[in-house]
Amino acid sequence: MTETSVARREIKYLLDLCSAYYVQQRLEKVLPVDRPGERDGYLVRSLYFDSIDDQDYYDKVDGLETRHKIRLRIYSPADTTAKLEVKEKQGSEQWKRSATISKKDAYLLILGMYDKLLQKHHSPFMRAVLLKMQMEGYVPKTIVEFRRLAFVEETNSTRITFDTQLAATEANFDLFSPQLTLYPIIYPVILEVKYNHFLLSHIKDLLQIADQIPVSTSKYCLGRQIAFF
Repeated sequence: MTETSVARREIKYLLDLCSAYYVQQRLEKVLPVDRPGERDGYLVRSLYFDSIDDQDYYDKVDGLETRHKIRLRIYSPADTTAKLEVKEKQGSEQWKRSATISKKDAYLLILGMYDKLLQKHHSPFMRAVLLKMQMEGYVPKTIVEFRRLAFVEETNSTRITFDTQLAATEANFDLFSPQLTLYPIIYPVILEVKYNHFLLSHIKDLLQIADQIPVSTSKYCLGRQIAFF
């Protein structure tokens, strides 16, 4: 099992298709694409968990400075593993801790079989996450799927992503299903800029977008549209 821990800063913008295309054209001249392939990038599918009373959802909606979210993420229904990720936010600072688990363990997590997982996993990160989910009654809430085009700059671990074609379901939590029925989320392109410490000046220049200000948006909250309609 592979575990990682990353500290970073993150800025988000909402762009229309024309603005997104313009920025992509500027970036692709100087930065490599992560996971080259299709023009619209690669698939990302995340299953979000929350407490019975939706505490993480309300923490985000209420704009709490300190908050977190827990999710399972895959990049294809054919994947044999999934990433269990915890994102924690404190003001402008953000930490993401993750562990790669087997498909079998991912299903155990979806079913809430925390005892079995605690018997198997003994790392501090896994035990902390599993115990929190068990004690606070975490259950699956929504699956969100989208396409991601990503550019990378190794300096300061800078990563610039364009997320499009968002879709979700709150009725089926089979993360690995090849025939998952999703409803579309009508939303602009989400541009995310992630980096360590500070953003390099030439990246700032490339990302100059007229009349755009950073936003605080959450794909998890977007995926709860039916429950909170």
